[in-house]
Amino acid sequence: PEEATGGATAAPSGLPSTLRLLHCGRLRRLVWPTREYHGTLRMLCEATGYGFIACPDVWRVHRRDVFLPQGLVPSGVRPGDCLAFTMELKSGGRPSATRVWIRM
Repeated sequence: PEEATGGATAAPSGLPSTLRLLHCGRLRRLVWPTREYHGTLRMLCEATGYGFIACPDVWRVHRRDVFLPQGLVPSGVRPGDCLAFTMELKSGGRPSATRVWIRM
């Protein structure tokens, strides 16, 4: 995704100033980089160390689970555990976690 450039940089009226407009192909999606999402660890590949987080809010918009990179997997977490995370959209509009922690 490419961040929108040019024109006014302020977010539209009523939206937080941290809002970024991203272009994903022909679609434009609004992403709050600091928004906290909640989900469940759906799968963790022990061989490679990456996983996926199931999150209804993300699924509703992007129709995908959230990719959990190897370096962000919290220690001791297992499939079914509740997680909190922030995310960004990677190429093709794929959601990817940027910070992850165990939700108590």
